[in-house]
Amino acid sequence: MLYRSEASPIPLISLQEIKTHLRLDHALEDEYLQNLIQGATEWVEHEIGRALLYQTWVNVHQPNECTFEQQATISIDLEYPPLVEIVSIEALLADGAKKPIRRYVLNTNNLMPRLSLGYQHHPIAITYRCGYGERPITVPPTLRQAVLTVATKFYEDRSQNTELKTPLLQSLLNPFRVMRIR
Repeated sequence: MLYRSEASPIPLISLQEIKTHLRLDHALEDEYLQNLIQGATEWVEHEIGRALLYQTWVNVHQPNECTFEQQATISIDLEYPPLVEIVSIEALLADGAKKPIRRYVLNTNNLMPRLSLGYQHHPIAITYRCGYGERPITVPPTLRQAVLTVATKFYEDRSQNTELKTPLLQSLLNPFRVMRIR
């Protein structure tokens, strides 16, 4: 199970930026525009498989049933790169206690960071931080433009049939997309 435990409180695109882009000079839709920015940011993150601003994720890995010979190591992908730091790795014991795991190998040679550690009989909770930075200026301009483009599409086409996979948007996102074979 993978879930985000903490997101950046700062929006990637400011309210003033989107209002300037849309040529709006009133405050009637400010709250709506902020929701569009948040939705567009989440859509882009999901689409490319990357975190934009710093955020904290928790990956709870359940052990598989396997034979003794197969129990050497397990590998776990840490989704939503770029990885900033591993906050903690803990075995979740049956009595509710947590036991820190300190021996592991982190491979960051691929697009997707991978954590390898000895087989555990208990679920493992991996808490890690990822993203390009704390401030919007640290996110590549192409990705900021993609979020602005998606928010604009949301605003201009309020129907249920908004087509987001346009050639322009895909050309902005493709260089950053994390490709996985599952």
